[in-house]
Amino acid sequence: MERKLARRDDELRELAAAQDNLQTVEEEVLEQAKRIRPTTITEPWPKPVKSIEAQAIALKRMIEREQAQHRREQERQDLEYTREEAREAERRDQEDREARRRHVAKGPEHVIIHQMTNRFIKIAFEKYKSSPEYSRAQNGNWAGGLIFFVTSQMGEEAGAKGAEIAREMIVSAKRSNEDLWDVCRRNGFWTPDGI
Repeated sequence: MERKLARRDDELRELAAAQDNLQTVEEEVLEQAKRIRPTTITEPWPKPVKSIEAQAIALKRMIEREQAQHRREQERQDLEYTREEAREAERRDQEDREARRRHVAKGPEHVIIHQMTNRFIKIAFEKYKSSPEYSRAQNGNWAGGLIFFVTSQMGEEAGAKGAEIAREMIVSAKRSNEDLWDVCRRNGFWTPDGI
């Protein structure tokens, strides 16, 4: 029993020393913890994955929103294009009216020659469009084919023939004392009251 008592005294001393040591370690840990920079709390595990159905619904909604936005943008662009086309058509009509006024201001003889020349060139051009020369001259550009035709021998001959017939019409009308504006009206040419 003396041994037990002696041992007990040793155990109590060891326990007191262990408690003192624990107190020292706790103070050191707290001191080090105070020096650590605070951070945001992170989750120890990743968030659970959404179900495939939920992901499919979310993706479908996103696609529908993007398609609706694309449709709205396309409609806006189409409307702007339509407005621009209308403005351009109005501008061209205004230019055409101004050109007709300038021609009419030069008098009925000028109108008859100009309109008859254009009529013959147009008829000849329609024939020319079915020829192989037109395909070669056009080279993928309809304006190129027209320009080539007007400057070609065929175009020049058509214009000269139209001008010749116009002069004959003018001479005939003057001989019969017919008003040249009436000649214009009868042939569907421009007149001061028709523009």
